[in-house]
Amino acid sequence: RHAQKEMIHFGNIAGAKAWIGPAAFRKTNYLEMLPGFKAGIPSLKHIIMVEDGPERPGMLSYNKILSQAKPGKYSAESLAKYNPDPDEVCILLPTGGTTGLPKLVPRTHNNYLCNAYFSCTRFDKTPRDADLVITPIAHNAGLMRLMYRLVYGGRLILGNSTRPGDILETIQKERATSCFLVPTLLIDILNEPDRDKFDLSSLYILSSGAAFLAPETLREARKNIKCNVINNFGMSEGPCIGPRVDYPEEEILYTVGKAHCPWDHYIILDEDGKEVPVGQEGELAATGPTVFTGYYN
Repeated sequence: RHAQKEMIHFGNIAGAKAWIGPAAFRKTNYLEMLPGFKAGIPSLKHIIMVEDGPERPGMLSYNKILSQAKPGKYSAESLAKYNPDPDEVCILLPTGGTTGLPKLVPRTHNNYLCNAYFSCTRFDKTPRDADLVITPIAHNAGLMRLMYRLVYGGRLILGNSTRPGDILETIQKERATSCFLVPTLLIDILNEPDRDKFDLSSLYILSSGAAFLAPETLREARKNIKCNVINNFGMSEGPCIGPRVDYPEEEILYTVGKAHCPWDHYIILDEDGKEVPVGQEGELAATGPTVFTGYYN
């Protein structure tokens, strides 16, 4: 969803060696951007296109590379030498650019595994769960659901529509047990006139985040969708906070719960860096195993 300017910015921060993607996706024509990528990112060596058809001049075909792979050539033992250090960066996540171009958040393997494990514990995840992901998979909310399934097993369902009817149909068809929705999508589902025509009995938990969710809307959702609906707080930088479903309703409606990881620590600071009393506004500060150590480059 990022435009050429942001993509070139990311490529230079990361020292990207390759770009892998489709010729076009929905309204975005990536072929038109590629000359700009090549000119604007000196480290870029390879363009790998994911599409059917003949290989384009000067580009590699993802499907052709895949067709030439020989999975049986290597034993499991031969892969051991490629094992990454668990404290090495596994992904660079784009974050909001409210004061300029977006930044990249480095997250390590240990950092994400820790986050996913304690989030699964808080939300009672099991290998029988099926998580429906509507949000972009490259953002923390979507990626965390992928990590849940890597840690605990189960199914990941990737939705490709934000229309409320499509979301409800997917929940019914796939028997989804959980789904994360931003507040606007949750409100769309509450206002969907055909909502009661869908069987949502498989849903154990609906979580919302990324923006403020009014307690009144949360109360209405819990009443009408008839599953555990909760409000989360999370950041690409790592901190994740949420309530357990067995919390008193007052806490579920008016708070975002507690830190998923018991070793994460959160405080609210004033302008002088001193902790403020309970109930006063200030700046959130966080540290712990799930929290990143600084923006990349």
